[in-house]
Amino acid sequence: MKIIITAGPTREYIDTVRFITNASTGKMGFACAAAAMRAGHKVTMLLGSVCLTPPDGCEIVQFTTVDDLKSLLDERFDH
Repeated sequence: MKIIITAGPTREYIDTVRFITNASTGKMGFACAAAAMRAGHKVTMLLGSVCLTPPDGCEIVQFTTVDDLKSLLDERFDH
């Protein structure tokens, strides 16, 4: 089975230097990805800016803003 997991915060820029974010660490997403891979699933992680090292073996696609995340999800799902 193919699984998509989103993890980490988004950043919404106010200007070129300042942004609003949230406190998501991505830990829950990383734990879910590791468990899914142990169960034999193929995992793609859509990953915001985090300070953790992703689990080995999963595809990583990075995002910054919520619009970036929405576009990545739209690309990967049929309507």
